[in-house]
Amino acid sequence: MAALEQEGGLTKKSKPESGTAKVRQPTTTTCGEWLSDGTLIELVRRDPQKTELALLVSKGDTMTKNPRAQYDGQSYVPVEPDASILRAIYIPCGVSEYGTTRSLFAEVCDVFASRADLSDTTATLLGHFVLSTWFADCLSTAPQMLVLGPQEEATILLQLLAVTCRRALLLSDVSIATWSSLPTSLRPTLIINARRLRASTLDFLQASSVRHQYVVRKGQLLDLFGAKVIYERTPSGARSLIESAICVTLNSRTWSIARSERPGSGANP
Repeated sequence: MAALEQEGGLTKKSKPESGTAKVRQPTTTTCGEWLSDGTLIELVRRDPQKTELALLVSKGDTMTKNPRAQYDGQSYVPVEPDASILRAIYIPCGVSEYGTTRSLFAEVCDVFASRADLSDTTATLLGHFVLSTWFADCLSTAPQMLVLGPQEEATILLQLLAVTCRRALLLSDVSIATWSSLPTSLRPTLIINARRLRASTLDFLQASSVRHQYVVRKGQLLDLFGAKVIYERTPSGARSLIESAICVTLNSRTWSIARSERPGSGANP
């Protein structure tokens, strides 16, 4: 089993003898890794007030956060998306104790139940969806949710989902051109609040829900697999997704939402 070495924890080595070339370890840019010995590498923020990324490496009960990680002769560094994406996407800055899985699930459900007049069934459904986005990489079919109902209530729900789903990006519109320009290796949860989706957009949304089902774009094969939440302000063909998506129907009731800080301007949820 290969030993995991972290920056700052390496032992000093003697300088190479004269005439001996120094071997440079290959470097891999990563959004996260699950290595063969059970080591997990995950993206985190270096600091809640900043956008720079680091790598959280965990194995068993041991966790370390560093700018890079080395494993079995391979060096890993975090991906570097555009600064605007890092300001918009929610990436944690570390880990904290959450108790049991049951208590964590109850807290997630309470995020929705305490801020909206939702039934226990709907809050529970939302809780299941949120947790599934954190394990989308382990699924053969990506989690999908279709939100139906008044615009004001739907907008608030999308904002709540944006701060609870894994690597969520809240977008006002999306097309295959805009989506393919995003760093898809991040596997973001797309939360789409669109006026009306094009037929071509619906096609690739369906295609991207199945693992290893690629989309052709300018002679390239794109892997756009990932979780999605869709709301159309002017309903159209998105209703065709009902058969393959979780559906949440909202009513015109009193909602409230606490103001949240965006990454780079406050604490990152």
